[in-house]
Amino acid sequence: MNTPPKIRFYAMFLLASCALGSHTLAADSPEPKVMMVFESLAGDFSDIKLSLKEDHTFALEMYFFDENKNYVMAGNWSQDAQTLKLSFTYNKPDIEALFAEPMIVDEETFVIELNSQELWIWDTLCTKIAPEELVACD
Repeated sequence: MNTPPKIRFYAMFLLASCALGSHTLAADSPEPKVMMVFESLAGDFSDIKLSLKEDHTFALEMYFFDENKNYVMAGNWSQDAQTLKLSFTYNKPDIEALFAEPMIVDEETFVIELNSQELWIWDTLCTKIAPEELVACD
């Protein structure tokens, strides 16, 4: 049976996330909870997921079907009254290729309005996932 690439990707990602989370952390320090996720809708070219965790870190994962390759970029985020400010610290991308001009602060930082329900990453619409829809690895 030939499993579609998107399902294969999510299955591999979920297994890897659970495995890494259980083996890389000390028993007395649980992995920080995911607070917010923006995820692309089913597409033909890519899957994109931006996850913000309660420890003020984030990960931007981009999987491109034609390359069969997953890219992971990460950093730290902060919040003020109106926005979330995200700064890449790992695998820093060409930020101008990922986000629209109004979101860009500098070559490694971008902002998201707090009340945003969707945003565009790599010309791909990503929608906010409700916290109750997030799946835990436990």
